[in-house]
Amino acid sequence: MMHHKKGFTLVELLVSVVILLAVITTTSMLYRGAFISSEKATKYVQLSTAITGILDTIRFEIRHAPFEQTSLEGNGTNGGVLYRWDASVIKEKNDSISGSSDIAMKLQTTSNRYKLWQVSLEVEAQGLIRQYQFKEVNWRGR
Repeated sequence: MMHHKKGFTLVELLVSVVILLAVITTTSMLYRGAFISSEKATKYVQLSTAITGILDTIRFEIRHAPFEQTSLEGNGTNGGVLYRWDASVIKEKNDSISGSSDIAMKLQTTSNRYKLWQVSLEVEAQGLIRQYQFKEVNWRGR
């Protein structure tokens, strides 16, 4: 007469525990990766959203600064994003209209001055730091 014992053997129990741990580890790593990606995306969205307002502020500062200035700088916050910038003139040009044509006579002698600025911008949101370089133009008509 054979007796069948109810329950699992030690080997079956160990195999099931190893499989369970492997599944839990894989699942937690997937969730961790998704969480990290979500955090990064949130930081980039915050930067992207704020950058438009920051660029508008810098353009305003450059275009409304005294025209004799050859360097500018500033800092501030926009939408929780810290920013620092500096700008310097890299090129200056005078453009004038003169002559004896009817249009030139009506305009008299007109002279415009243009400045090309090199701007460096550093933005920071939740520990994410990005640096940008761009050019901006301002002018003064006479």
